[in-house]
Amino acid sequence: MKVITFNIKSKYLFFVTCSLLLNFHLSFSMENSNKLNNNTEIEFNKIDHQSHEVNFDELKKSKVIHLNEPKNISCELYKTNEGETLTSILRKKKYFPIYGENGFLKKTLEVNPNISNYNFILPEGESICLLENKSEKENSERNIDANFHSLFLEGGIKYLRLIEIDSTTGTEAKLLSRAIPFVELGLIQHWTSDFKSFLGINYAVSQIIQSDSSVVIGDSIIRLTNYFLGLNYKFNYLFYSEVTISYGDTLVVRAISDNTLKIEKMSNIKAKFLGGINFLAIDNILFNSEIGFLLNTKYNNEIYNSDYGKGYEGALVILLISKDWELRGRLYYNHYSTYVQPVTFDYTEVGISIRLTADLE
Repeated sequence: MKVITFNIKSKYLFFVTCSLLLNFHLSFSMENSNKLNNNTEIEFNKIDHQSHEVNFDELKKSKVIHLNEPKNISCELYKTNEGETLTSILRKKKYFPIYGENGFLKKTLEVNPNISNYNFILPEGESICLLENKSEKENSERNIDANFHSLFLEGGIKYLRLIEIDSTTGTEAKLLSRAIPFVELGLIQHWTSDFKSFLGINYAVSQIIQSDSSVVIGDSIIRLTNYFLGLNYKFNYLFYSEVTISYGDTLVVRAISDNTLKIEKMSNIKAKFLGGINFLAIDNILFNSEIGFLLNTKYNNEIYNSDYGKGYEGALVILLISKDWELRGRLYYNHYSTYVQPVTFDYTEVGISIRLTADLE
């Protein structure tokens, strides 16, 4: 009987001990669960470093959030427009460099796993996450505030073909130039990140060589000076326009005798209306094309009485953009004509130039 009583007490003690251990285990589990839930709530509105999922509801409220990354990186909500790709959006928002190991394309794809192909046309109205573009913010502040003025120096060479056509005799004289060196010095004012004005001076030395009609040319070396000012406006990341007004020297030809021509210069006002498009961007290198209309005012004296001159210009432009400076290469072709009764002056010009622009502190 004592043995049976001892066994019952032992079993009872065993069950009590198990119950106590179970209650302790459940209490410990609940405590850890509460801590985990609290941590989850704290991190709920952040981007998961592993999944890179974005809480766009929170983005809509605050527009800018901080990613759950080792570094303090910000994310901004962008809604796509019709026909946009990821690369076109990065160019539009001036996210440079785009390509490469540290380019914005790779970083943007990492935080937008729903975009599988960066050249894929995104649906209109889709929300994507763009990392904060600190360099563009700094550049915008730099252009408007700290460095309102920039100084540029440009140098190059050009070739000129001048054809004189006499309508009374039906004859023409074709004059060609040697390489004409020219230099420009000017100042740029940055009113906003998209709008700027500029002014400067252009100096060139021209030398006309003997023409195809074998006539003698007198005083063939002419120094030309032009003063100019203009406006430049960027409509968006693709298109821009530029208007330039200049006053200065233009080459003209005068017949001295049957076999002698005299090269002279006349002063007038010239206007250039350009439109440009950015057709390619690789990191901080931009490739642009330009086309424009040329208009020259009349010049009159006791010898010349001209009409308005008209023409066109086309150019290819390469830009290398840095924080405090910009390097531009430009290859251009223009053609314009001016009528001085009874002679038509037909001008064709081809040139190449390099311009260095630096901010003034």
